Amino acid sequence: MSDPVHDPWFAPDRAPPYVALLVSARLGGDAPARAAYAAEVYRLAARSPGFIGAERSGEHQGHIISAIFWENRAALDAWLVALEAVQPAPDPRIEVARVYDHLVLRIVTVEAVVSRRCPPDRLAE
Repeated sequence: MSDPVHDPWFAPDRAPPYVALLVSARLGGDAPARAAYAAEVYRLAARSPGFIGAERSGEHQGHIISAIFWENRAALDAWLVALEAVQPAPDPRIEVARVYDHLVLRIVTVEAVVSRRCPPDRLAE
């Protein structure tokens, strides 16, 4: 596990087990709708009981990968139900089809975590 200082690029460390929703997506053409939808998804997650944190890769060649971590499957399922209830909020023009060309969701159980930090002198390489 990493040191107690939280790195904002990573979800907070915690001892397994816990669950994660892995999101793989090929992005659609409506960038403003995509940004609004992503902001609402993460805002709702952050307010939800059992939310641990999230990690997201930057967009690369029109693809993203995100991991949203939850204390347990019940917390994740409750968030998914709440997310469906606000679709396509906050803006009725937002539709998943305008945001993603292809979306795959995977639910996994995290059983182990290995975390290593590079020495500061190697970060500049």
